[in-house]
Amino acid sequence: MLKADKTATTIWGPTHNMRQYHADFAYFRGYVYFDSQHATLLPWTTTKTGVDTDSILYKVVQREMIELSKPIIGFLSDLEKERSGETGDDVLEKSITAAKAVGIQTIAQPAPFRAPAPPPQPKGPPLQWIRYRRPLSLVNKAKVFCVSARSWKSVSAPSITT
Repeated sequence: MLKADKTATTIWGPTHNMRQYHADFAYFRGYVYFDSQHATLLPWTTTKTGVDTDSILYKVVQREMIELSKPIIGFLSDLEKERSGETGDDVLEKSITAAKAVGIQTIAQPAPFRAPAPPPQPKGPPLQWIRYRRPLSLVNKAKVFCVSARSWKSVSAPSITT
């Protein structure tokens, strides 16, 4: 049994084109069970205390672990961005709070992980980037006064007022 393993054996790190384990992923729990009537087919080490990472069976399972983990790692990365204030909303945090714990033994057929959709961005007047964002109508007014301005980038006033 591997427990709390944060090495390449359990897909973490550049060996598998995955991120290195980070505390942002503390919610993540991955379980893989091997069962066979022929114990010699199982990918265990000779001492039966670890995984034989050279086993073809284990390499196939590892690929599946990677693919199943990617949306969860993405979700947890987005959750951390949300918590740090980068996104300005709390949809993912609310989804974590609303989630109900389920015993792994009760899951008959696992469903693919789907993160909640982010809320739509609020609509507003068209915007144009300069060094800061301002309503496009105001930027157009400023551009009229910048006779030499040939691009939006060249319009650079510290503030635009109506």
